[in-house]
Amino acid sequence: MNATDFLHLFQQHPKIKILEGLLRPDVKHIHLKGLTGSATALALAAVFEKAGKQQHLVVLPEKEDAAYFYNDLEALLGDAGLDHNKKRVLFYPTTYKRPYEPEKLDKAYELSRTEVLKRFLNDDRKTIVVTYPEALAEKVITKTYLNKNIMKLKQGEEVSLDFLTDLLLEFDFEMTDFVAEPGQFALRGGIVDVFSYSNDHPYRIEFFGDRVESIRTFDPATQLSLENLARITLLPNVQDREKKEERISFLDYLPKKARWWLAGTELIHDRLVREYEKALNVFSNLEDSGRLS
Repeated sequence: MNATDFLHLFQQHPKIKILEGLLRPDVKHIHLKGLTGSATALALAAVFEKAGKQQHLVVLPEKEDAAYFYNDLEALLGDAGLDHNKKRVLFYPTTYKRPYEPEKLDKAYELSRTEVLKRFLNDDRKTIVVTYPEALAEKVITKTYLNKNIMKLKQGEEVSLDFLTDLLLEFDFEMTDFVAEPGQFALRGGIVDVFSYSNDHPYRIEFFGDRVESIRTFDPATQLSLENLARITLLPNVQDREKKEERISFLDYLPKKARWWLAGTELIHDRLVREYEKALNVFSNLEDSGRLS
C-alpha cells in the first residue's frame, strides 16, 4: 500500500466525515486536537481531495516543520517530482537562506515564491501553500507589477524573434551560452532557450521565421527534451530586492475564501513580531550608513 492508497482509506474515517461537514463558510474556527506526527497533514490531504475549488494556507512556527509538512503532503497527494506549475501543494519559503542577508540569495526559493504569487494572482485551482512566519514577513511586489511582467507565448503564435530577445533583456534576463539557472536565456539560430522563474525546467522555443513552431521543456544537464507544451508563461525575477517597486503583504494575494490552517498560533505570532522588529533594525542601520536614501 502506497501513501495515496492509505489516504483514500483514511478518507473513510468517521472523524474525517465530521471535519468535511464543518468546512463550511458559516463555520469560522475549528480546533483539531489529538493529531501527532504526520496525522495533521493526512487530515488536511483527506479533506482537500474532496473539497471544492478552494485555496489553503498552512502556517507552521518553524521552517523545518513546514518543510516536513510539505513533504508529507507531496507524498500523500502524489505531487513529488512534478513541476511547480502542475503541483497542488506548494512551498512558500523566504527569498534568502537567511532573512535580511542578501548574499544568501537562493534562486530555487525565488522560483518557489514566484509560482505561489502567480498561482494566487489569476488561478483558481485547488492549492495548498505551506509556509512559516519568516516567509510571511517578507513583503512582495504588487499584483499590478506582477501582471505587467508576465510574458505569455503559445505554439503557432506570430512573434518576432528579435522582439522576444529584446523583451528578455529588458526584463533583466542574462544572455549566456547555455542556460543553467532561472533568469538566463541562450540564443542559437532560430532557437531560444529560456529559464523562467515560473517553472522548474527551462523552455526551448523553436521559431520558423516569425512563428513559434514548438515549445518544450528540457533538462539543462543532458539537453534532452522532457515535455511538449502548447503555451507557456515567462516570468523574470520579480523578487529582486533591488527593484524600487511598491511592496505589499503576501496576504494581500490570498483569496478571501482561502482556508487557514495554523499550528502553534502563539509561536507564529511571536515570530512575526520578532521578524518585524528585526526588519526595523536592519533598515534603521542602512539609513544610518547612508545606504538608503
